Amino acid sequence: MVDVSVQSGRYSIGEVAKITGTTVKTVRYYDQIGLVKPVNHTEGGHRLYTTEEIWRLELILTLRYLSFGIEDIRKIISGEISVFTALDWQIEALSTQQRMISNMISILQRAKESDHGEESLRHIRELVESVHISTKERKKFILDKIQESMFIDQFPPDWHESLVQSVIGVLPQEGKLTSGQSAAWTELEELLNSTEFHQEFRESMGVFIKVVNQYLIDAEKWNNKMFDSFERLSVAIQNRESPDSQAVQEVVDDYVAEFADMLQAPVTPELLRLFIGVARISGTNRVRRFWELRSIVNPDMRFLIHTKNLMYQGIQWKIAQLEAGERLHS
Repeated sequence: MVDVSVQSGRYSIGEVAKITGTTVKTVRYYDQIGLVKPVNHTEGGHRLYTTEEIWRLELILTLRYLSFGIEDIRKIISGEISVFTALDWQIEALSTQQRMISNMISILQRAKESDHGEESLRHIRELVESVHISTKERKKFILDKIQESMFIDQFPPDWHESLVQSVIGVLPQEGKLTSGQSAAWTELEELLNSTEFHQEFRESMGVFIKVVNQYLIDAEKWNNKMFDSFERLSVAIQNRESPDSQAVQEVVDDYVAEFADMLQAPVTPELLRLFIGVARISGTNRVRRFWELRSIVNPDMRFLIHTKNLMYQGIQWKIAQLEAGERLHS
């Protein structure tokens, strides 16, 4: 007997589960969280899917196999983040996890090769402690070390509180960490114990500190403008706006105008390049690695970095337009 639903291009939840090699429970779960909704229901209330929903489900199952989180998958499907960006994040996360697994294997191998049972247990204990170290202790370590790196005392007093808050932004929300986050914690701790990193981080913030002190930039005014701009850029990202779009350029114009007012200077290509030097995430390989680890330890930081990149791309486009205008009138 031919199934009428299949003949009409509609598939029951059981058929979808069979086609995709998963379970009815899994298909129902993705419906409940809004990732794969049935196109229709039978008179009896049973879910019906089309080939489009089946393709979407297969994509989700593939991404889950590659260890993508549900929220990242949601953002990929909605277009909030690009596939290339998501792939970069996942490659980074899995690479970090790979380093953690290699470290585990090394410790276990040393434990296996030790001569005494008690010595083996000691090595195993080291492994357990390295993976399950108190989150509270780690947070205190990270907070202390980053505050040290940022040499907060070199900023005016009104900047101290906002800098501390930016440090706290490194820390993840409460809850169990993934293996990738745990590995990133470990690497972040190693990085923050490096005197070379501290020196390079200071150098990467040199322009920012100089401008803040020279022009007496107001911390509250700067941060309020930054948060307002990033909220507007978040909407632009969701709408898939390009750097040269009106929406992005309006944010660039407003932010740069505020910066120019603080410095009491006209908006020129030179001022825009100075602005990028003040606010852009840059530096040595160690410094860039620090920002990457931040986005692994606290995934909320990923979207913030994405909005910053859109801002800088918009500013670069603005610079090109201003320089083209200058050449036209020269």
